[in-house]
Amino acid sequence: MGLMITLFWLSGYALVYVYISPFLTKGLKLSANLVVLALFVFGIACLVGSKIGGYCADRYGVINTLLVSMVCDIVSLSFLTISINSAIYIFIFLFFWSATVWSVQPAQLANLASLIPSQTSMILGLNQSVSQMSMAIGSVLGGVIISFSPMTSLAWLGNIGVLGSIICVLFLKRKLVTDKF
Repeated sequence: MGLMITLFWLSGYALVYVYISPFLTKGLKLSANLVVLALFVFGIACLVGSKIGGYCADRYGVINTLLVSMVCDIVSLSFLTISINSAIYIFIFLFFWSATVWSVQPAQLANLASLIPSQTSMILGLNQSVSQMSMAIGSVLGGVIISFSPMTSLAWLGNIGVLGSIICVLFLKRKLVTDKF
């Protein structure tokens, strides 16, 4: 179940991220000249999100951080999608989307390491394989989706992947609670 969180989360992310340039230009009508700046903002937000995710996982707990980050991921990507023709809003919500997406990573790694402490190396290695598989799945699904749907549909369908990961986190949380008693 822990690895399914990564599978759904990163597949949903990859659906949009792999096609980020056309998503921004064709879907959100951002000028091509601003895409480089948008990707720079995205990269800075990745760093910020990773730092926040690690801090929050330590301070508020791994499961809480995963759930809050994923909900914020869905909300920010949804708002990004409706920011058509507004470079300011696109940059704001792109920053928030990137930060919330990447705040999941440190919490998810801590989550996996805590599930089977004696097998941390193995599960983190498997997680890397699942991560690569997730990116491939998201890429393929994204390519299929944009062949018959508008670019902005990528975000809405990517949110379904993140919603799947939230369900996995809730299931895992319930299982962990019931196993303790």
